[in-house]
Amino acid sequence: MAVAEDIATRLQDQGVATQAVNLFIGHMPASPDTCLTLYERGGGPSVRAMGSTTPPVADQPMVQVAVRGATYADARAKVSAVINALDHFVGVINSTRYLLIELSYAPILMAQDENRRTMYSVMFNAMKERS
Repeated sequence: MAVAEDIATRLQDQGVATQAVNLFIGHMPASPDTCLTLYERGGGPSVRAMGSTTPPVADQPMVQVAVRGATYADARAKVSAVINALDHFVGVINSTRYLLIELSYAPILMAQDENRRTMYSVMFNAMKERS
């Protein structure tokens, strides 16, 4: 599975959001007011165990979590819940072994959208075993 789908599963399992209700991948719909959208954003080079001539053993994708809230407080609370669910996670999601998921940078307050809803962005680095 793609990393965004795995992250969506983790967030849903942790009670942060529900897929196709207030958790989306690749696009942010006009509603609901408070929601999360996951975007895959490149990442680091593949990890090789014994030098450059061996096959890669792990990938290092990045995922951006865009958070929209009806109010500043809603958005900030949802960002905190996302960080608590993902930062320093080690384990298996959807049969993919994650060696580490970590916060790349502190949440960034983006702006308000045309409906005056608060927007945040937060980025996570992941290292996952190649299957």
